[in-house]
Amino acid sequence: MSIPQARSAAPFALPALVALAALMLPQADAVHAAEAWPARPIRMVLPFPPGGATDTVGRIAAQKIGENLGQPVVTDNRPGAAGAIGFELAAKSRPDGYTLVVAGQPLVVLPVLYRKLPFDMVRDFTPITLLGQTPQVLVGRAALPVRNLKELIDHARAHPRKVSYGSGGVGTGNHLGGEMLQHLAKIDLLHVPYKGAGQAFVAVMAGEVDLVTIGMTTALTQIQSGKVRALAALTPKRSAALPDLATSAESGYPDFRVNSFHALLAPTGTPRTIIDRLNGIWAKAVSTADTRERMEKAEVEPVSTTPEEFRRFQMDEIARWTTLLKGTNLRLD
Repeated sequence: MSIPQARSAAPFALPALVALAALMLPQADAVHAAEAWPARPIRMVLPFPPGGATDTVGRIAAQKIGENLGQPVVTDNRPGAAGAIGFELAAKSRPDGYTLVVAGQPLVVLPVLYRKLPFDMVRDFTPITLLGQTPQVLVGRAALPVRNLKELIDHARAHPRKVSYGSGGVGTGNHLGGEMLQHLAKIDLLHVPYKGAGQAFVAVMAGEVDLVTIGMTTALTQIQSGKVRALAALTPKRSAALPDLATSAESGYPDFRVNSFHALLAPTGTPRTIIDRLNGIWAKAVSTADTRERMEKAEVEPVSTTPEEFRRFQMDEIARWTTLLKGTNLRLD
């Protein structure tokens, strides 16, 4: 009885097996592609103009990854819309390990800042690792008649819309730092956007604008020479470079923190084997003197994390910025 039954089932079993094999083919192809990766150059999207910190860190990471993999990692600058143009390009790329993207502050503020985005900063990207971070400081022009954050706030309250702050453009960390200060201290400042954070800092030194939030290492020499005045460290604890400078928390504003960072991501769906390999390459790179020296010269502290640590950091920062910007009218279309 069993033999006839087996024969009668065969016509139905064969199509089912063919269908099952067809379903498995894409998975097999993906596994094979991950095993063979990389077989050609990799593109690293940099969502900001050449010359900035994100661009510099991205190029360092591209070189180190390329040296380790034996394939070129080609950087592709796609600036505009506070990084949104570059992120959209990366989000819509094939998740095959041949497109990476370097992110900064917009990674955690774009979801809060824009009413609508053609991509999702969490859903459409897989985290690989944090690359580096830069402690921030609030500085004022040398002739500004204030010596610390408290005096600045008192001065701004007495002169609404008369105190200005510079930024690298709408949506940048400098801009959001100024908006955060206004919201937390309940003061009214004048925003003056420039083409980059460096230009905004030069404008403070020249006395064109009153304030800017900027990387501590960028400002250190000018602070020490007296060309600008440090008003507060925007960090959880005092900096060893400026031990006498009070933090924003010590000045009564613990939420006035600007965390400048750089991170590496890939489009969601990129095989985990590739993510782990890239993560391991960077973890090894940051332990070398060459990488650390180059990063520190670019005024960035090199770091590495697991993908899971990176994701927790990202979600915590999105939640923090959502709370901070909730009471403002700062929204972009």
